[in-house]
Amino acid sequence: MGEDLVIDPSEQIGQSVASWSPESFDAQRIEGFVEDLTPDEEIRQGRRFGLHVIEGNEPASDIGRFVESQVFDEFFQNDLERMKQEYSPYDAESTFLSVLDYEEKKPVGVIRIIRPSEAGLKSLNDLVDPSGPWFKEGDTVEKRFSEIGSDPEHTVDISTMAIMPEYRTNHAADGASAALYSSCVRWSLAHGYNRWVTIVDESIYDMMQSWGEPFQPFKDAEWASYIDSAKSIPVHTELHSGLEKIKRFDQDMTQKFGNPVDIHGLYTRGVGLEKDFVLPDFGDAVQ
Repeated sequence: MGEDLVIDPSEQIGQSVASWSPESFDAQRIEGFVEDLTPDEEIRQGRRFGLHVIEGNEPASDIGRFVESQVFDEFFQNDLERMKQEYSPYDAESTFLSVLDYEEKKPVGVIRIIRPSEAGLKSLNDLVDPSGPWFKEGDTVEKRFSEIGSDPEHTVDISTMAIMPEYRTNHAADGASAALYSSCVRWSLAHGYNRWVTIVDESIYDMMQSWGEPFQPFKDAEWASYIDSAKSIPVHTELHSGLEKIKRFDQDMTQKFGNPVDIHGLYTRGVGLEKDFVLPDFGDAVQ
């Protein structure tokens, strides 16, 4: 665990340094950021990977954008200009959870969290966009918020999740995804954000729902094409109740198969991750 893996955003909000240019995603520049963020051996203790919390106006946040641009272009043919158009309005209000490979000096994966601000939350903005696939007559952000508790100050948008291709076929693949999901839960609750909104691709939705169905689709929302994903759907969750569903899933699976299952522990305490990952210290906000 290490507090130096978390950058305090208190003096940085509203100052975006992202250019979304090919030069900003130069491989040597990204490698340099990873090298600068690599902790010393006293913290690493031989671990190859680490999860870093990087605010969207830090130069090193281009690590997260680099992963987004590479993966979204691979899967959905979203070029750099399209990515800039979609995400740059939210860069200053974004927090990137980035998994790094210290040995290879490469980024592994990222989750982008968009915090509440005057820019709003991308998933909700897109949900009520009249040109989008989910718009219903009379839709407003306020009306859609009423479905999830009308609590905008404590709601964040889990806007993207991406893993680089070379880390999907070995042990790091599952570990990186688990580190990202776990840290996303722990970061959210440590910062007082108890509600998530997101628009998820079918593959991620199916995986998450298999663990106790924590996501609830927005009312009357159907599967639709979104930013070139063939099938996506807007969903929301209240974290405490979602985690309770996962806890019940653990209990059912443990009883059914006789072997302990602790996905809840993974999400709330990082159980099983510390052997391979240097993780931020989120304190005891998650019990």
